Amino acid sequence: MSFLKGQYFSFDAIVGGTIFILTAIALFSYWNGINGSFDQAHDMLAREAFRISETMLTPVPPGITAGWRDAHVNYSLVDDDCSLLLDGLDGAGPADAFGSGYLVSVYFDEVNNRGGVTRVCTWGTPEDEIDSQSAYRMRRAVSYMKEDGKTSLGYFDIIVYEQPRQ
Repeated sequence: MSFLKGQYFSFDAIVGGTIFILTAIALFSYWNGINGSFDQAHDMLAREAFRISETMLTPVPPGITAGWRDAHVNYSLVDDDCSLLLDGLDGAGPADAFGSGYLVSVYFDEVNNRGGVTRVCTWGTPEDEIDSQSAYRMRRAVSYMKEDGKTSLGYFDIIVYEQPRQ
């Protein structure tokens, strides 16, 4: 029986290899499904952030631009801690103002002459208080128009996030 030594393709090796391959296929299939659902949830948050940013760049409340042909952001709406913006919306938060099913926070920042950034206004939950497993941030560069007609560069960040899971 010396001719059976070193026989690799025995019954137990074939069964073990088959189980290994089936397990690997099941794990890869599971990972692909989970990864797809993460991408889909992230995509939904991104679409919502884009929708909100486009709505904000209109003159119709909760939009903040000076007019349909003038894409400058009306600085008086976001100056003084968003008070005029909130007055125009009866004090509604951003999620209510935009009719979003997600939680939303908006941060308005201005770039000064030296290249520094100054937070003009926070609308919604402050950034350091957001506690969510799934969030998406979108930044839009804008030009702020002040009441005296001067403009300054800046941006606003929109963070769309889900309610924290318990």
